[in-house]
Amino acid sequence: MVIQTRYVSTENTEEKKEEMEQGIDDCVYELEAAQRLGMHHFAHVLRLNLALLRQVYKTTFQQHPTVPHELIPRIVAQSMHDLCEDNFASLEKISKLAREGEDNPSPEINKEELPHRPMTAFRVYMSDPEPNQEDEEESSAESSSTGLRTPSPKASRRRPSHTKKKRRVESEEESSAESASTGPRTPSSVATTSKRLHHRKKNCPVEKCSFFGNNLKRHLNIHVRKGDISEEVDAMVAIVTTGKCQRGRPEKRKVKNASQKPTKKGRFKKWCPMAGCSKVVLNVGHHLSEGNCHRLKKGSVEYKLMLKDARPYTGDDDEEELAPKEMVQEEMSDAGEVEEAQDEAKIEDEDEEDENEEEEEDEEEEEEEDSDSDSDSECDPDKMNNLEFFTFNGTKTNRQRWLVGFYT
Repeated sequence: MVIQTRYVSTENTEEKKEEMEQGIDDCVYELEAAQRLGMHHFAHVLRLNLALLRQVYKTTFQQHPTVPHELIPRIVAQSMHDLCEDNFASLEKISKLAREGEDNPSPEINKEELPHRPMTAFRVYMSDPEPNQEDEEESSAESSSTGLRTPSPKASRRRPSHTKKKRRVESEEESSAESASTGPRTPSSVATTSKRLHHRKKNCPVEKCSFFGNNLKRHLNIHVRKGDISEEVDAMVAIVTTGKCQRGRPEKRKVKNASQKPTKKGRFKKWCPMAGCSKVVLNVGHHLSEGNCHRLKKGSVEYKLMLKDARPYTGDDDEEELAPKEMVQEEMSDAGEVEEAQDEAKIEDEDEEDENEEEEEDEEEEEEEDSDSDSDSECDPDKMNNLEFFTFNGTKTNRQRWLVGFYT
């Protein structure tokens, strides 16, 4: 039995090895270019191709391929340019087919003319040009003649994100200018719609600020950077959205007696006790255990402690606690002025009392001095004779006491 073996020269294997290594390098650079251009689907396809090439290389040559870790920026830029050119070429082909009224290319068209890359992998961000009336008439005439509906340019093109940011800033400036010219608007003047919270228009709680617009949280961050308010922006937004009402809506209940009302008062609103969460909720237990918020286990020690630590929502008091720094300083200055006035009044009263006491003490001292002078004049030892000097019981001086003690 003769076993036939296929002879493969070393030159051919070396050439194939170099070709596969070059293909792996090209795939790596194209993958980096696709990621930088935002072509996520095409990047996913390239990842699969790269994994397949590496596996084939490993099984063929029994070693791992060398993948470049440090990419050359010039080659990355060139590959990005090539991807963009292919993208624009594919768009031109698609627009040409759409104008001719064909959804799919016919078999008469040469497939080599079409780009070799998948069309779903490319995304182009272009600004919307101003449509001309002649182009609209031509497109409408072609669509009516062919019976096909051409895609609108706005639906097929996507606006870049930086233009959206510019429009947001312009809308904020316009809303602030309108509110500054017309004054602060009341919430009742705005029609209540089912918008999300950050889309509803609200007044800024900071004094001397006439802002009335949506996304109050972003506006309050500007005041934080200026130093007008504290950094608890989420709590302030929660207070503004919740309002002054401390209870929820009235709840229905089963009426057992005729004296009972069909409704009962709503639950008290409370602050979430979790650190970093500044939400005002009605059912704290449901907020802590269920939903996508905290997911604590019911009946656990932490759950019970959090229920006890839940602080009730007071509305105005909470707003005063989170009041801007200017308001706090003004209130402190007013309170300080009142305290200073009270202290001055107390000091004046004490001074008057001290003066009266000093006058009374002076009068008493004068009376005592007068009485002492009278007694001294009566008991002056210089005016006494010898018998009176030694027999006088009320001695005054030490000398008199010594003499009396010495001679008696």
